[in-house]
Amino acid sequence: MPISAIYGPNGGGKSNVLEALHTLDSKVLRPLCATCDKSDCDYKVRKIPVEPFAFSEQAKEEPTEFELFFRTVKAEYRYILHVKKGEVVYESLDRVKMDTGRRSALFRRNTESTELKGIFGKLKISEDLSPTLPRWV
Repeated sequence: MPISAIYGPNGGGKSNVLEALHTLDSKVLRPLCATCDKSDCDYKVRKIPVEPFAFSEQAKEEPTEFELFFRTVKAEYRYILHVKKGEVVYESLDRVKMDTGRRSALFRRNTESTELKGIFGKLKISEDLSPTLPRWV
C-alpha cells in the first residue's frame, strides 16, 4: 500500500491502532529478521513484549488478540494471532479466493497442535518450534 491514513478525534484510539500494528509486525517478522543481514531489520530483531490493553484486572489475564485482513489480486486473507505472556496460544490463516468467493482454512494452531490445511497440507512442520514464535513465517 503506497499510503494510508487514520483519522479520528483526540483520544479516539489512533495511537493504539498504530502500536498494535507495530507489535504484530515485530512479532511476526522477528524470526525472519533475526537471520537477515540488512540493517533495516535490526529494530525487528529486538523482542517487543505484547502487553495487554486491559480495562480490568481480569482482562490482564486474557490473551492479546490480533486479527488482520489483507488482500492480493487473487485472494483475501484473514490472519489471527492470540498471544499471552509472550507465547502464541492461537494462530490461524484463512483465504477467500476473489474470483470464486470460496473460503478455505490454510492452518490452525493452538497450544496442543498445529493443523495444516489446503495448499499447506502437504508441507511438513517441526513440532519443536518455540511457543513464542508464530508458525506461518
